[in-house]
Amino acid sequence: MAIDNNSAPVQATAPAPDVSALAQPGPAAAPPAAAPTTAPAAAPDSAAIAAQMAPYEQKAQAATQKAADIANTSTAPPPPGPHARLLAMVQGLALGADAFGKSIATHGREGGVQEVQQVQAEQQQQKIQAQQAREAQKNTQIQQQLMVADTNHKLAQNILLLATLPEEIDAKHVELQGKKQEVAITGADFQAQHGGMTPEQFTQALSGTAPAAGAPANSPTSFFTTNANQQLSAASKILGENDPYVQKLQQTLANPASTPKDLWTASSQVQGALAMQDKVAKATEAKEQAAANSTVGKLSTPEALAAPGAQAAIQAKIDDPTTDPKDVARLRPLLAQAAVAQANAANIKEREARNQQIVNQGDPDNAGKLLANRSLTLAELKSRQVTPKFITDAIAAAQKYDPTFKAAESEAQAKIAASAANQQFFGNTDSLLVKGGTLDQLEEAGRALGNTQIPVINKLENLRKAAAGSGPLAAYYAAQLGVADDGSKVMTGGVGSDASRQSFLDIINADMSPEGRAASVAQVRKQIESQRNGRVGTNPYMKDMYPDPTTRQEVAGQAGTQPVSKNQASPAQQAAAPKGTTGIAPDAAGNLFYHDITGKVLGPAPKE
Repeated sequence: MAIDNNSAPVQATAPAPDVSALAQPGPAAAPPAAAPTTAPAAAPDSAAIAAQMAPYEQKAQAATQKAADIANTSTAPPPPGPHARLLAMVQGLALGADAFGKSIATHGREGGVQEVQQVQAEQQQQKIQAQQAREAQKNTQIQQQLMVADTNHKLAQNILLLATLPEEIDAKHVELQGKKQEVAITGADFQAQHGGMTPEQFTQALSGTAPAAGAPANSPTSFFTTNANQQLSAASKILGENDPYVQKLQQTLANPASTPKDLWTASSQVQGALAMQDKVAKATEAKEQAAANSTVGKLSTPEALAAPGAQAAIQAKIDDPTTDPKDVARLRPLLAQAAVAQANAANIKEREARNQQIVNQGDPDNAGKLLANRSLTLAELKSRQVTPKFITDAIAAAQKYDPTFKAAESEAQAKIAASAANQQFFGNTDSLLVKGGTLDQLEEAGRALGNTQIPVINKLENLRKAAAGSGPLAAYYAAQLGVADDGSKVMTGGVGSDASRQSFLDIINADMSPEGRAASVAQVRKQIESQRNGRVGTNPYMKDMYPDPTTRQEVAGQAGTQPVSKNQASPAQQAAAPKGTTGIAPDAAGNLFYHDITGKVLGPAPKE
């Protein structure tokens, strides 16, 4: 067999790994000194720890670098030199000659090309085995260096672990103490809330069958009776005495056979009812807040309704194609409310201007008359930059004209009258009650329906009309919603609610008979008037600031709008106008009447 001189010699065994680094203990080889048992371990010196870890980390890095160098070294044999190539040529010729001679001697049974190919294949296999051996040796050397690096890194980490172990132990100890303290606090809280009983004692008391009544005052059982009485007292004020859970707790307390479990169960049910009411209140508040921040809510505040150009802003939202149809239905009634609010604001402004003029004249007696008849408030007088003596003399004059006049009481009444809530409330009531207002519009739209005396027939007929797109029915629905929205705000004293709106819609539904609808509208009118009169009460400022809306006439389809300007009247009409006239407006029949700034009718006006 031929010899392969091109392959490198293969070592029979791999060289021994370099583990010298493992046999060289670093500064941290010695165990750390034990901490004194009578005092906490001192905080480890980070610089000293780093110094102890450094030799091991350096050896780990060196071993890692050596492994990388070995991995980057090629195991391929070096290229053959000139002599090796010549030797290979000689060997090839010798191999060929040998195979040729053998073939001749054996008459072709052996030797020849087959033997040459066989020898060459054996030589190639020897080269592959030599390369695999070199790769295996290389991998072994790399693994040895990586093991050295890992071992030194772990030795360095052990130094850090041993140095910080006392701190870890202290931290665990503190954590355990904190857990124990939490348990103790929880137990103390439980006992404080359950009459000094531990959880075990409380469970035992609940499982008892003896009546709670008659137990000694210092016994654990007395806690259940005391707690039930406290819950009953609080719940009666919040939920009311007619609440079923309150009544059940009251009955349980009155029953001499009630056990601690009975009292605890009834008390817990009351607590649940209180919690549920709190959730409902918060949900209602959130809903009202959302309504106030909505498009309708922002345009329906007293300030927004009384502002100049309010109707234009509302109308723009109605005409905006992006406005929600539900909002459009609620925006339409705001046109009338804005007109009423602006009329009230004009009335208050005119009143303040008149009072300002009187005060500016510097006559405390005249100012006293205004205070006495409540045409002037004490707050308004103080805001006029008058002297303290002027105020004192004006109050004395007011008491002369009205012995019952009290400055403090008068000031409080005026403040209540001018509140934003009252401005909104009276804006809603006046929108309903003014001549030609939403209630009158509802009656007029109802007459156009042509309903019979049988509601069932009306319902079927209205369904048919709705499918056909009936104009009168659509007008009634719009007027119905306007009354429901205004009425809901009046009855709830705020932004209204869906429940109260639905109640109004049910009362004045489109399927009623003419007689039933007239009775319903009349009753709604009475309720609104009652609410308005109750709000005015005996407050003279209310009467002055918010005059009777039934004396005001709808103009141009908007309830409570200001009458036509007096400047638009003819010279003859202006000459015949009574004192205090600020405009002329027609009634439903087309007759003209003089009005003052509040909309009050002062008398008929001649037609041109």
